[in-house]
Amino acid sequence: MRILAHTLAMALAAGPLLAASAAEVQSISRLAAGPDDILFVADWKAARVHAITLPPATPPAAGAVFNILDLEPRLARQVGGARVSVEDMVARPGSGEVLVAFSYGPKKLPALVAITADGSRSAP
Repeated sequence: MRILAHTLAMALAAGPLLAASAAEVQSISRLAAGPDDILFVADWKAARVHAITLPPATPPAAGAVFNILDLEPRLARQVGGARVSVEDMVARPGSGEVLVAFSYGPKKLPALVAITADGSRSAP
């Protein structure tokens, strides 16, 4: 299993992870996978629901086993050891990925990770 993290505040600098609207996300309380590679992000601080276009999904490897173990320590390592709080997660249809929303640090910065069973994806 491979965990890949990108803070929403750095999404534009990180490449094609998320659409420009990701820079406006102040918090993540809920995630929902929509049609056509759309991820809906409920942002309670901004009182908005963001629709973020993800890159096209890559089909999962046949028979891949998926298990999330020790999630919080793995997430903390991705953000320099800061304390993390998992907010929500959703399976991305047709991809073999689970998208996990979490906040970290004293300011509770929002972040989004894609967790894959085979490690072949580099970003959600």
